[in-house]
Amino acid sequence: VGLLTGIFAQFNLDAKNSELINTDFNVGIPLSWRSGNWSTRLRYYHQSSHIGDEFLGSHPGFKSISFILEEVEGIISYDYRWLRLYGGGGYLVHREPTTFDRGRIQWGFEARAPAMRTQILVPFLNRLTVTPVLSADFKSIQAHDWIIDTNVLGGFEWSRTGSRRHFRIMATYFHGYNPYGLFVINQKIESIGVGAYFTF
Repeated sequence: VGLLTGIFAQFNLDAKNSELINTDFNVGIPLSWRSGNWSTRLRYYHQSSHIGDEFLGSHPGFKSISFILEEVEGIISYDYRWLRLYGGGGYLVHREPTTFDRGRIQWGFEARAPAMRTQILVPFLNRLTVTPVLSADFKSIQAHDWIIDTNVLGGFEWSRTGSRRHFRIMATYFHGYNPYGLFVINQKIESIGVGAYFTF
């Protein structure tokens, strides 16, 4: 049993005041289970989105509406040696606006190359290994006529032998509908970036 919380904000860095475009507030309760190579997750998830005041001030013709999603999601995963495959879907039990369709399917994979020992940060961190990682996530929702959104990540993961703590630096590529706030309704985007992730 876990608790998921997050705040995701987008800013227009080209504007003089780096105007706040949108903020998403997320909270979820995931229930996870594993047996051997099989694992699964059932999650109840809430998202509410709010357009920034600076964005509204510079876009007087933009019509802001209440955008709230509450979803039940189920994902099943299987690990086979260096490859993990997963798939599942979700159903919106509550949404505003009510014209937003309810269904979603999702699938993907994570591939891990053999771990290698590295001398980085030695002697501060002994027994440090690095693992090349490549993953891809595909999402298709009913509201977009099941058009597929693609998210690809590739990079390296550092960890100590026998530890469950991992640090990743990943390059990211996304192509599909904007996953943030009101813009998810009808705005397509393509983006690249770099992310740092710490898991434990």
